Formats: sequence, C-alpha cells, structure tokens
Amino acid sequence: GYLYDLEGVRFEQLKALPGFEASYELYIEQPLDHTDPEAGTFFQRVFLAHQGAELPTVLVTEGYERGFQYPAELTTAIGANQLIVEHRFYGVSLPETMDYTYLNIEQATADLHRIRTMFADWFTGPWLASGISKGGQTTIFYRYFYPEDVAVSVPYVAPVNLSLEDPRIYAFL
Repeated sequence: GYLYDLEGVRFEQLKALPGFEASYELYIEQPLDHTDPEAGTFFQRVFLAHQGAELPTVLVTEGYERGFQYPAELTTAIGANQLIVEHRFYGVSLPETMDYTYLNIEQATADLHRIRTMFADWFTGPWLASGISKGGQTTIFYRYFYPEDVAVSVPYVAPVNLSLEDPRIYAFL
C-alpha cells in the first residue's frame, strides 16, 4: 500500500528478483530544477527491490541509463532492499525539452535526496549509497551534498577527472 500513497509516482510490479519479496519499476516525478518548482518536471525511472522495511536499503546511483533491474553486489552481500536510480537525462528519465543547464551534479544529487526522503518512512533501516564508475562519482557527490542521507557510501571505480584530458594518467602510466 505504501507506493499507492506516494504523490507523483507511477509504478508497475515486476517479477521479484531472487531472494526479494517484491520488485517494481517506478516513475517518480522530479523537478527539473530543485530550486525552482516553476521550471517543470520529468519522470525518473527507479527500480525497487523489497525484502523487508526494517532491513538496510542500498540506493544505487547510476551514472547513465538503467533499462533493467539487477541485484547489486552490496545489496546481495548485506541482504538489503534496493533502489536503482537511472540518472536524469538518460534512458527514459528525460524531460520534454533537453535543457542541459539542468544536467548537473547538484540537480542529480537532489533527485537522489528527494527519493531518499520519499522512502524514509517505509525503509527504516540504515541507508547506503553505491555506484560504479560515473555512478560511483555520483555516490561521492551525493555524500558531499547530502552527508546525512546515508550511513555508508561505497563508490566503485569512481574516477574524479580534473579536466577533459586529465594529465595525471600520464604520470601514473
């Protein structure tokens, strides 16, 4: 019943991932600009895998499109619930007009914070964030902008580039 009570959320039940009670594909209405509600909205795709409300929850911070659900390594390792968030402006998480001024890390992490806040009353166990590559970068910046949202951040292979062509790689090689 919790999903039915969330404003601006459409969802479809999926076949549950092995070991999970239920799985869903969600479309969550997000502000295009979290500082200006008049700028418009878009729907962001999120995959939810539920095991138990009191268990930990892993927020998987994707860096690009996510067209399917999968059990993340960290989720499986600790027996957690999972929310996989497709990055704004990728996959089907697209606004009607592609105004790229809204494609930045402040807006992307605000999307994650809003999702975390929406599910805080349902998933009462500790929260973790994790992502791989650009998703790992997103995990790092999510922790930077919202340090109280999660108990643990686990970025995998998260390069932080200093420029378009980062000269540090040559010194390393």
